[in-house]
Amino acid sequence: MSAAAAGGTPPGENSPDENSASEGPVGADLVDMDRVGENPLVDLVIEEPRWEAAGIASVAEAAARRTLEAAGRDPARHEVSLLACDDARI
Repeated sequence: MSAAAAGGTPPGENSPDENSASEGPVGADLVDMDRVGENPLVDLVIEEPRWEAAGIASVAEAAARRTLEAAGRDPARHEVSLLACDDARI
């Protein structure tokens, strides 16, 4: 897992695979955040603007849903919290 995927360095800052979200399998199936509405699975706090610019909300939502579904869990019965910040904050 890359540092960016693990919540480390934001895209554009020493991240070797900063474009992987748009090129990989998750990037191909991003969640349309307008369809998620008022009940997203991921409670996202963005403290580093580069994460928002990278589309972290739809990537996180898609990854969380697919992970829970792969584990046989109902995403509607879970919540995920994600802090999108820089390395200094972590």
